[in-house]
Parts: sequence; structure tokens; C-alpha cells
Amino acid sequence: MELAKSNGMVHIADGIHMLKGDRYYPTRMGWVPVINYNWKEEYRKLERNYENLQILHDLKAKENMEMRDIVKTSNPIASRVWKIVQGHLDDKEKLRQIKRFLMDKKKGGD
Repeated sequence: MELAKSNGMVHIADGIHMLKGDRYYPTRMGWVPVINYNWKEEYRKLERNYENLQILHDLKAKENMEMRDIVKTSNPIASRVWKIVQGHLDDKEKLRQIKRFLMDKKKGGD
């Protein structure tokens, strides 16, 4: 208390002191500014992020439905590529198989 008074601080409550409009709390390392956590603002920010994620999710669902419609056609090349993409391999292996399949089709078509 005496140190705060000598520094020109005014005691507010629970060890919090004010100096020139800023509030400080004493610690072993010195006076630390008190930061108010605005939970309403944080909640609104999270809510906006969730709404944005829902929009992205809906767009991806539409893209997925379009891809399924393309694959449902009687195009054997698209259906084979779709089966490779749906496989349980890593991405590099999927790309390698798709490239090999398309190169084989190109050689067979020429």
C-alpha cells in the first residue's frame, strides 16, 4: 500500500491500484496491468467463426454432390479416378496412381 501511494497510485479494491486511468496489480516482478476479459465479445467472435465454418461446410457439401453426380455418369475414366481418390492411401500414392492410369489411357487411346 505504501509503495503504491508513494508511486502516486490510488487503491481501488482487492490489491488493484489505479494510475492515470490504468489499473495495476502488484506481483513479485512489479506492477502488472489488469486486463479485463470481455467474454461477450469473445463469444460473438466464436459465433461468427462458427457461422463462417457452416457456410464453408455447405459449399464443400455442394462441391461433393457435384463430384458424385459427375462420377454417377457412365464415364469409366471419372469413376476409376473417383475410386482412387476414395481409397485409403496417402495423397502422394493417389496422385501417382491417377497419373499412371491417365498415362495408360493416353497411350492406349493414341
